Amino acid sequence: NKIYGTGVIISEFTRKALGDRFAYRFLDMVRVKGKEKPVKIYEPLQEGSLHYSLKKEIETFDCAVQSYQTRKFDEAFQLMEGLYESHPSALHRLYMDRIQAYRKDPPPQDWNGVSDLNIK
Repeated sequence: NKIYGTGVIISEFTRKALGDRFAYRFLDMVRVKGKEKPVKIYEPLQEGSLHYSLKKEIETFDCAVQSYQTRKFDEAFQLMEGLYESHPSALHRLYMDRIQAYRKDPPPQDWNGVSDLNIK
């Protein structure tokens, strides 16, 4: 949670078990220390559906992450910077920092957008 600035993080498996009862924000695809297979992680936002403005923010964030994961770093940064300006958060800052680092030193060609977390 500290890395992403969230109160709660759940795995894709917990999200699936909870179903559509809650609204979620996709956070990242991570490989944690000691594991080989990456896992999608989410932030549960609220029970029920989202207010229009939060729904638009989440949609923009999802587009930014898709651009990031497909190595479209300029597009991803522009979207994430816009989000940060209107809704400053540790999550947006995290992705902006990652994107800046990859602009300077691109990931290997076989990079699949997975973040390796070396802490538990």
